[in-house]
Amino acid sequence: MQIMLPTTSGNVAERFAKAENIEITPATKLELKAFYGGNKYYLFIKTVYSDIRMVGAPPSSIGKFGADTDNWMWPRHTGDFSLFRIYADKNGKPAEYSKDNVPLQVKKHLKISLAGVQEGDFTFVMGFPGRNWRYMIADEVEERMQTTNFMRQHVRGARQKVLMEQMLKDPAVRIHYASKYASSANYWKNAIGMNEGLIRLNVLDTKRAQQEELLARGREKGDDSYQKAFDEKVNEYNSFLAGKTQQFTTEAIEEAMQKVMDNYAGGISTHYQFNEKQLELADEKIRQLIRLVDGLHADDMHDLMFVYELKERLTVCLSVIAHLGARKETRWHSFAENLDHPDKSDEWMKYVNSKYIDGKLQIIYRDLVGREAHYEHNDR
Repeated sequence: MQIMLPTTSGNVAERFAKAENIEITPATKLELKAFYGGNKYYLFIKTVYSDIRMVGAPPSSIGKFGADTDNWMWPRHTGDFSLFRIYADKNGKPAEYSKDNVPLQVKKHLKISLAGVQEGDFTFVMGFPGRNWRYMIADEVEERMQTTNFMRQHVRGARQKVLMEQMLKDPAVRIHYASKYASSANYWKNAIGMNEGLIRLNVLDTKRAQQEELLARGREKGDDSYQKAFDEKVNEYNSFLAGKTQQFTTEAIEEAMQKVMDNYAGGISTHYQFNEKQLELADEKIRQLIRLVDGLHADDMHDLMFVYELKERLTVCLSVIAHLGARKETRWHSFAENLDHPDKSDEWMKYVNSKYIDGKLQIIYRDLVGREAHYEHNDR
């Protein structure tokens, strides 16, 4: 898995645009994005308009209808929106603000209907959850309810009471603190609603039943890996929450991780160059950091999330190091330049993939998929 760093991807995008005679203006923005684990890149060519004007917004009685009472609830009847208009020069080209600019006329636009919604009408929903917690064990759900959410509800509730008392006394104070109050109230309401939902849906007992069902399946199969994996998860969770002293913080280990990758794994400080000896040092140092993670302490579920994210990022570092070492060539001299193998070779016109099994990375080489060929992923 080799993902270009932003500086490198920008250089590659510019070279490609020049080679393809793509018109570049001061308003053009090129973005080269990785897909399929870095096995394919798409170049996005964007035109940026800077003269954007707010032309409409509902009063707060509509835009914040229901306020905290309706927040995180469904259905929610609030007209929380604003209208902006893009202005351009008379030819429809991007331009800095000028009183002579005119509204941009586009080929296609979404139309607003006042006819209402009918059964069977097309619905387009945008957005997706950045993360979810569906694989929490029962202990983690209980901690979220009794510690994180309980403290968030009561501490923020007390803070908001003080803020509101002052905001009601002075309109200027109300305006200055409106954003802070709303930000605090957002997850205050979230904590309250989450606990109510977890209790109403009996999630804790459901989690315990699911765990027992999974462990029972392992016992029936005579496979103790189910119980071992569960016990390891519980012990790891308890160790993070129980430990009160630590030599390093999550932030310190994360910073060390970034320096290791930058200095030894073809980072910007080495001009994206590396050799096998540097990769060996990088692998050794990342594994040292992984051992340090076991000594971290989490005060709550929020801290625990950062610990787990750090563990995953360190695993990704090992994968990047292994992939860099597995390709015995230099495909691009501006990116991932292997000083031990400085030339490009058709022998390496292949994918370098990997699997992580029992704490070890297994490198897998796959043939390239042709332009018209169909790619079906498998783990072999």
